[in-house]
Amino acid sequence: MANVLNRTTKEYRRSVNTPAFPTADWVINPSGADSLVASGVPFRNWFINPDDSVREMTEPEKDSSNITFEKTNCINKLRSSFVVYMDGKYDVSSQVTINALWNEGNGNSMNNRRNAIQTVMAWFSSVLQEFYNRKNAVLAATTVAAVLAVSHDFSSFDATFPGTSVEDIFNIKN
Repeated sequence: MANVLNRTTKEYRRSVNTPAFPTADWVINPSGADSLVASGVPFRNWFINPDDSVREMTEPEKDSSNITFEKTNCINKLRSSFVVYMDGKYDVSSQVTINALWNEGNGNSMNNRRNAIQTVMAWFSSVLQEFYNRKNAVLAATTVAAVLAVSHDFSSFDATFPGTSVEDIFNIKN
């Protein structure tokens, strides 16, 4: 039995059957790992040397690694917050139905229905644009503090939410 360290994710496993862990992806019995574990160094701050020994990253390496980690984490949270917010207003089924009603209205001179849908779509577009603005702010950030300063809260769009339901749109006949 051996200890292994994933070269990409830095996942560390103890007392495993090594044939299940190819050396292209895993370091087998990495020298220095036990002292890093004992010192409480987070796995993401481990550096794998060319000889497959491990050491704690230097401060500049940690800064680079941590900002990458925080950017990925922030973008995932931002995406999740956006989806939860939008689903709370118009779930996927409602979005599909609104799109179908838009398509139906295009050929039938249903100007009032199209206008109602345009209002919903303009609101949706504004929230989506804000999502991308925030995502781009995360990607452009040069410090962890700047990444963490990006808000995941979309409730400011509640004030402009059109409040038009799928049923309201469906019931517009002209």
